[in-house]
Amino acid sequence: MAATNHGRPERAIRLAPKAGKPSVNLRLMRVAVFGGPSQLVFEEAEFGNFECARAPSNVCIYDRFEPTSPFHRFFILDPAGTKGKEILAGKIKNENGLNFWNLSPDGKSIVIQKSQNPSAAPELRIFNLSTETARDIPVPEAGLIFGMNWAANSKSVWLGAFMGRGAWGTRSGILNVDLTGKTRVLLKGSNPELLYAIPSPDGRRLALGAYSHTSNMWLLEDF
Repeated sequence: MAATNHGRPERAIRLAPKAGKPSVNLRLMRVAVFGGPSQLVFEEAEFGNFECARAPSNVCIYDRFEPTSPFHRFFILDPAGTKGKEILAGKIKNENGLNFWNLSPDGKSIVIQKSQNPSAAPELRIFNLSTETARDIPVPEAGLIFGMNWAANSKSVWLGAFMGRGAWGTRSGILNVDLTGKTRVLLKGSNPELLYAIPSPDGRRLALGAYSHTSNMWLLEDF
């Protein structure tokens, strides 16, 4: 994930402890894109994932999963390495682990599923970082949300979702949901299984993640 520090583009990396080592801590490291030694940003246990917005925003977010806490928590992180305050509106109840969250390119909002329970109705929860408020957007067109990514303009969210069953098996699709709740289905199909869509920085293209159930068989003779 790219970030900037005093105008210098940098790349941040999350490192897990080496196999066999007793530490459960994870490290967040940064290194300049143009090279040079890596630097430790911070190290702590229960550190989940992190994301940074695009310039000119310098907002970075990381999350923590604490087995003893009823909530999954989010924190603002300064790219220079200073851990900031907790996003109180971003607390979400621990249910079956955290599937996915995404920081908007403009650094103003986080999107996550309202509930991590697969039996719950699919809804997006949007955390506004400036007002410290949250609101929910139902997505009845999706039976189960697989993955989500903000559009390049931060005005809508791209979803990969399970969309029901039919005569030819399960169906999945790629949907776009704007901040008013308007939903547009871009693709729908049974194979491959569509998991998520990542927009290009200019918003003109989508990279799709999918899982194919197609396989081939060969008959081998005299081997």
